[in-house]
Amino acid sequence: MTLKKNNTGRKAPARIPSLVQKDLVVWIDRAKSQHVRSATPALLHEPIQQAKRIRVGHQYKAQRSFHGLYWFEQTGQHIWYESLFEMTALMSLDFFHDIRAISSQPMMMQFAGGKLHFPDLFATHADGRQVVYDVRPAHLIDDAAAEQFAETRRLCGLVGWEYQLFTAIDPIVKNNIEWLAGYRHERHIPRPHIRDRVMTATVHPRSFAELAAVVDAEHPALGAMALYNLLWNRSLAFDMTLPLTTVTLISKDNSHDRN
Repeated sequence: MTLKKNNTGRKAPARIPSLVQKDLVVWIDRAKSQHVRSATPALLHEPIQQAKRIRVGHQYKAQRSFHGLYWFEQTGQHIWYESLFEMTALMSLDFFHDIRAISSQPMMMQFAGGKLHFPDLFATHADGRQVVYDVRPAHLIDDAAAEQFAETRRLCGLVGWEYQLFTAIDPIVKNNIEWLAGYRHERHIPRPHIRDRVMTATVHPRSFAELAAVVDAEHPALGAMALYNLLWNRSLAFDMTLPLTTVTLISKDNSHDRN
């Protein structure tokens, strides 16, 4: 299969003229070998969650979107994003979901009519679900995009993949996640005896300020860092629809504890 530049200046696999009447999935493995398969349940057994990016975006002067790398804490790897909204989607997945593997721009879909689509993300969840994600703000989904996403959902159904569109996030929830994400690194993980102290103290809800003092009475600011990490890992919980402050009530959340 050859590569060609599309109208965005990105290199992408060319269409496969002899097979345009079939729904196809194309990806590149870690050894840089390209694979072309029909959209059937057999794809559930392919390691597409480990695929290399099949489409590489190029930055240019006065570009309106920002490219970058997000450190996905659960898998310990950098994941490329094509816009800040896509970075928010990655951060949301990292916080709200239990992810075992994830890749960006993992595949090219060629629909039976010959049109192409490059889904944004592919993830394997802890419960075994394989999910294809597209990321686009709701106000940017026009008729053409809606048709493309409908075709993507149809193809995913043929394989057995789940398909989800990330189109919006509550601004307060977004701000809370962004703040907590700053403390997702392992250097902020509290020592076991401190974590046990916090878990004991949250049998009943306590304010953030009270818990920070429980962690470190002499240096509550240092205690706060440990709390942020416990909140990121969902050992602790609070009302995400309200801004996180020193008076926010914090409680234990064993149902989603990732530590």
